[in-house]
Amino acid sequence: MIRKLLVAIDASPAAASAVAAAEQLASQVDAAIVLVHVMDASSPAMGDGVHRFQPTAEELRHTGNMLLSKTRAQIGIDLQVSLMLLEGDPADTIISTAKLCDADVIVIGTDSRGRLAHFLLGSTADSVIRRAGCPVLAVRQDVKQLGCTQYHAGAFA
Repeated sequence: MIRKLLVAIDASPAAASAVAAAEQLASQVDAAIVLVHVMDASSPAMGDGVHRFQPTAEELRHTGNMLLSKTRAQIGIDLQVSLMLLEGDPADTIISTAKLCDADVIVIGTDSRGRLAHFLLGSTADSVIRRAGCPVLAVRQDVKQLGCTQYHAGAFA
Protein backbone atom coordinates (compact mmCIF):
# COMPACT_ATOMS: atom_id res chain seq x y z
CA MET A 1 0.00 0.00 0.00
CA ILE A 2 1.29 3.45 -0.90
CA ARG A 3 0.78 5.96 1.92
CA LYS A 4 3.60 8.45 1.38
CA LEU A 5 5.37 9.74 -1.74
CA LEU A 6 8.67 11.57 -1.45
CA VAL A 7 8.92 13.91 -4.44
CA ALA A 8 12.36 15.36 -5.18
CA ILE A 9 12.16 18.73 -6.92
CA ASP A 10 14.38 21.32 -8.50
CA ALA A 11 13.58 24.03 -11.04
CA SER A 12 13.69 21.69 -14.05
CA PRO A 13 10.83 20.76 -16.38
CA ALA A 14 11.45 17.12 -15.45
CA ALA A 15 10.76 17.92 -11.79
CA ALA A 16 7.51 19.65 -12.75
CA SER A 17 6.46 16.49 -14.60
CA ALA A 18 7.38 14.40 -11.55
CA VAL A 19 5.20 16.60 -9.35
CA ALA A 20 2.26 16.21 -11.76
CA ALA A 21 2.69 12.43 -11.77
CA ALA A 22 2.98 12.32 -7.97
CA GLU A 23 -0.14 14.44 -7.58
CA GLN A 24 -2.07 12.10 -9.85
CA LEU A 25 -0.83 9.00 -8.03
CA ALA A 26 -1.42 10.50 -4.56
CA SER A 27 -4.99 11.40 -5.54
CA GLN A 28 -5.67 7.87 -6.75
CA VAL A 29 -4.32 6.07 -3.67
CA ASP A 30 -4.99 8.75 -1.02
CA ALA A 31 -1.30 9.19 -0.18
CA ALA A 32 0.55 12.09 1.41
CA ILE A 33 3.27 13.94 -0.51
CA VAL A 34 6.59 15.07 0.92
CA LEU A 35 8.16 17.67 -1.37
CA VAL A 36 11.95 17.73 -0.96
CA HIS A 37 14.40 20.22 -2.42
CA VAL A 38 18.08 19.59 -1.77
CA MET A 39 20.43 22.54 -1.80
CA ASP A 40 23.70 21.36 -3.31
CA ALA A 41 26.16 23.94 -2.00
CA SER A 42 29.03 21.96 -3.53
CA SER A 43 27.87 22.55 -7.11
CA PRO A 44 30.29 24.46 -9.34
CA ALA A 45 30.16 28.21 -9.54
CA MET A 46 27.89 29.67 -12.18
CA GLY A 47 28.92 32.46 -14.47
CA ASP A 48 30.19 33.50 -17.88
CA GLY A 49 33.71 32.17 -17.42
CA VAL A 50 35.15 35.52 -16.37
CA HIS A 51 32.92 36.59 -13.49
CA ARG A 52 32.05 33.60 -11.35
CA PHE A 53 29.00 33.72 -9.14
CA GLN A 54 28.58 31.31 -6.26
CA PRO A 55 25.23 31.76 -4.51
CA THR A 56 25.42 32.15 -0.76
CA ALA A 57 23.75 29.65 1.55
CA GLU A 58 21.11 32.27 2.32
CA GLU A 59 20.38 32.77 -1.40
CA LEU A 60 20.15 29.01 -1.93
CA ARG A 61 17.79 28.74 1.06
CA HIS A 62 15.61 31.57 -0.23
CA THR A 63 15.47 30.10 -3.75
CA GLY A 64 14.71 26.63 -2.35
CA ASN A 65 11.91 27.92 -0.12
CA MET A 66 10.40 29.86 -3.02
CA LEU A 67 10.51 26.74 -5.21
CA LEU A 68 8.86 24.62 -2.52
CA SER A 69 6.13 27.22 -1.93
CA LYS A 70 5.45 27.65 -5.64
CA THR A 71 5.31 23.90 -6.18
CA ARG A 72 3.00 23.42 -3.18
CA ALA A 73 0.64 26.03 -4.61
CA GLN A 74 0.37 24.00 -7.84
CA ILE A 75 -0.78 20.85 -6.02
CA GLY A 76 -4.44 20.37 -5.18
CA ILE A 77 -5.46 21.59 -1.73
CA ASP A 78 -7.20 18.29 -1.00
CA LEU A 79 -3.82 16.49 -0.74
CA GLN A 80 -1.67 16.38 2.38
CA VAL A 81 1.68 17.95 1.44
CA SER A 82 4.70 18.68 3.60
CA LEU A 83 7.79 20.63 2.54
CA MET A 84 11.44 19.90 3.30
CA LEU A 85 14.43 22.05 2.39
CA LEU A 86 17.66 20.13 2.93
CA GLU A 87 21.36 20.55 2.19
CA GLY A 88 23.81 17.95 0.94
CA ASP A 89 24.52 15.67 -1.96
CA PRO A 90 21.17 15.42 -3.76
CA ALA A 91 21.09 11.66 -4.35
CA ASP A 92 22.39 10.76 -0.87
CA THR A 93 20.01 13.22 0.79
CA ILE A 94 16.96 12.05 -1.16
CA ILE A 95 17.69 8.40 -0.32
CA SER A 96 18.33 9.03 3.39
CA THR A 97 15.28 11.31 3.69
CA ALA A 98 13.06 8.66 2.09
CA LYS A 99 14.19 6.25 4.78
CA LEU A 100 13.70 8.77 7.59
CA CYS A 101 10.24 9.77 6.32
CA ASP A 102 9.24 6.14 5.78
CA ALA A 103 8.36 6.96 2.16
CA ASP A 104 6.77 4.15 0.18
CA VAL A 105 7.85 5.57 -3.20
CA ILE A 106 10.35 8.19 -4.38
CA VAL A 107 9.17 10.24 -7.36
CA ILE A 108 11.89 12.03 -9.30
CA GLY A 109 12.20 13.75 -12.65
CA THR A 110 14.72 12.59 -15.21
CA ASP A 111 15.91 14.29 -18.37
CA SER A 112 16.25 12.54 -21.68
CA ARG A 113 19.96 13.02 -22.34
CA GLY A 114 20.51 9.39 -23.31
CA ARG A 115 22.57 6.57 -21.87
CA LEU A 116 26.01 7.84 -22.94
CA ALA A 117 25.50 11.24 -21.31
CA HIS A 118 24.27 9.59 -18.14
CA PHE A 119 27.25 7.24 -18.14
CA LEU A 120 29.73 10.09 -18.60
CA LEU A 121 28.03 12.73 -16.49
CA GLY A 122 25.87 10.73 -14.10
CA SER A 123 22.57 11.96 -12.80
CA THR A 124 20.81 12.30 -9.50
CA ALA A 125 17.85 10.26 -10.76
CA ASP A 126 20.10 7.41 -11.92
CA SER A 127 21.90 7.33 -8.58
CA VAL A 128 18.62 7.32 -6.65
CA ILE A 129 17.19 4.54 -8.85
CA ARG A 130 20.26 2.38 -8.34
CA ARG A 131 20.57 2.87 -4.58
CA ALA A 132 17.14 3.57 -3.10
CA GLY A 133 15.67 1.16 -0.59
CA CYS A 134 12.13 1.69 -1.89
CA PRO A 135 10.52 1.83 -5.35
CA VAL A 136 11.42 4.83 -7.50
CA LEU A 137 9.14 6.37 -10.10
CA ALA A 138 11.32 8.28 -12.60
CA VAL A 139 9.29 10.65 -14.76
CA ARG A 140 10.62 12.03 -18.04
CA GLN A 141 10.25 15.75 -18.56
CA ASP A 142 8.14 15.34 -21.69
CA VAL A 143 5.43 13.20 -20.09
CA LYS A 144 3.41 16.21 -18.93
CA GLN A 145 3.73 17.89 -22.31
CA LEU A 146 2.50 14.77 -24.12
CA GLY A 147 -0.53 14.59 -21.88
CA CYS A 148 -0.10 10.90 -21.25
CA THR A 149 0.46 8.77 -18.21
CA GLN A 150 3.48 6.75 -19.33
CA TYR A 151 6.13 6.76 -16.66
CA HIS A 152 9.56 5.17 -16.70
CA ALA A 153 9.62 3.03 -13.57
CA GLY A 154 13.21 2.63 -12.47
CA ALA A 155 13.16 0.42 -9.42
CA PHE A 156 9.39 0.22 -9.21
CA ALA A 157 8.53 -3.22 -7.91
